[in-house]
Amino acid sequence: MGCISIYFISEEKHQSWIKAFAQIGIQFSIVNLYEQGNLIGKGHFAKVILGTHRITKKEFAIKSISKEKLMMSELALVTFLYRNVLLMKLIS
Repeated sequence: MGCISIYFISEEKHQSWIKAFAQIGIQFSIVNLYEQGNLIGKGHFAKVILGTHRITKKEFAIKSISKEKLMMSELALVTFLYRNVLLMKLIS
């Protein structure tokens, strides 16, 4: 399946198109929406890279999780999810 690039004049238009595509079952890859930058950090299950939104140019941290390592054990999965939920609560 091919890939196309779509550019929007505003973030509002961009979000409305994403919602419309989602309603008909089309999903966007993080790779299409964000330009990947430098590695910020990494742990046992995931790495964090700097991402820049292609339209707004805002920078975000993108966490890339290794499914293979995470699915090695149920305990690893539960521990990883628990730690990430706690972290999100702390920073919000």
